[in-house]
Amino acid sequence: MIKALELPNMENRIDNLQGTIVIGESGKRYRLSQKIGLGAQGVVYEDDSGNFVVKLYHAEFATNHIMEQLRFVKKVKLPSNFIPVEDLLCEPHVGFVMKRIVDHEPLDAYLLPDPKQPFHKWYNKEKGFFGRLFLGRMIATAFGKLENENLSYCDISGKNILVCAKKQASVQMIDVDNIYVAGRGNPGVLGTPRYIAPEVVKGLNTPDVFSDNYSLAVILYELLRVGHPYISDEIANGSPEDEAKALAGECDYISPENSTHLLPEDVVFTTRLRNLFSRCFKDGKFNRIKRPSAKEFEFALIEASNNVIKCPHCGAWHYPRKAGKKWNPCPWCDGESSPKARIQFYDFFFEGTDYQKAYCDFEKKSQPKATKKTATNSYVIKDDFKNRVPRFYVVGEKSYTMGASVAENCFSIYSKNGTCTLVNDGLDMPIKIKHYGNTNFTIVNKDTHCDLKNGDTLFFEIGDDSPATIVEASNQQFGLIKMAMFMEV
Repeated sequence: MIKALELPNMENRIDNLQGTIVIGESGKRYRLSQKIGLGAQGVVYEDDSGNFVVKLYHAEFATNHIMEQLRFVKKVKLPSNFIPVEDLLCEPHVGFVMKRIVDHEPLDAYLLPDPKQPFHKWYNKEKGFFGRLFLGRMIATAFGKLENENLSYCDISGKNILVCAKKQASVQMIDVDNIYVAGRGNPGVLGTPRYIAPEVVKGLNTPDVFSDNYSLAVILYELLRVGHPYISDEIANGSPEDEAKALAGECDYISPENSTHLLPEDVVFTTRLRNLFSRCFKDGKFNRIKRPSAKEFEFALIEASNNVIKCPHCGAWHYPRKAGKKWNPCPWCDGESSPKARIQFYDFFFEGTDYQKAYCDFEKKSQPKATKKTATNSYVIKDDFKNRVPRFYVVGEKSYTMGASVAENCFSIYSKNGTCTLVNDGLDMPIKIKHYGNTNFTIVNKDTHCDLKNGDTLFFEIGDDSPATIVEASNQQFGLIKMAMFMEV
């Protein structure tokens, strides 16, 4: 962590206070037990109840400014993933108390390979690549909520993000004492060197939402590729000075040719993720407004996690890729691995107002020329899994600008023993299914279900006044409806 001015002397610090009782403004007493963290700003202890942690500031930081900052952070409403300030300490100590997070570990455990394990075992621990995508999505969601409040975290790093990737995945952000509104005073820290935006390193800007977006992108990049976007093979084998220049943005974004010490892009990135990272680390290196937002990364990671499958041989999660008509083998073990089924989403444009008749005519190839369907998103069905399909697959991503909770569940597909069953557990409106080879439509209302077969077509009646969105042009009526096709592979 870098102090905004200069690093203080590390000698004669408050780093040996085990057994000391400190008192909070609430009147509660906290007996300090083991020391669990030491940094430039201060020392972090557990209290002997095991329920709280206490951060004490070194004398250089124990100022009126830090107390004002702590009172601001204690007062402001933070997103649920950010652990709030529970209590402030009374003199002679300056510091704060927050709840202790159990059964979590620093995100660094997913960023820094364990030298005691083979790389493939370390990377694929817990739920492997699927778990990494899911954790990344949760991190992006949390910072998106902070961004909506125009708050800056200032110090995004693998030490300040605690994660649990077991049965119930969880992400918690600690060290919230540096959160502030850009332009409101001076931040206590500039960040952790590996993640500080170039303009902050150069002293051109203080941390804000745009620099947070940069830091978030670096964290997500490392989570997937296990390496920094500016540290090429040459720099990785170079001097500390070379690395410092790269971290300051003085080197080009790495390419597939000079990043062979990282996982390959095509193994861990979708097209959308590749484009977002390129935008951030090429166009957005110095043009801050071009950096992707946390919300953009959230959607990209949702999409990526919904397009991975589990290898039946080694159990590693990966994207199913095709070379011509043949599926590529698992990138981890070279075993045969392919999806069993997927759902392809479309926008269906048609003449008239009756989408059911229009689609039946479309299948018979007797539809008017103006009728067509355009592919939008795809979702790969996971075996022996409850596949939750997010709302934005149906309503579209732009709806989030209108306040819609588009990442929430829209419907689910249970895949078990070769049978896929759709359950309408997220939509208050019916889903209509046209079974392949049949002109009848089955209605799946809220909390009801229907088995799916290859070629079945789903229609989502999300129009306000009619099942489809209808417009009039040149004295003709045209319609649009969201639909999807279930396909066994």
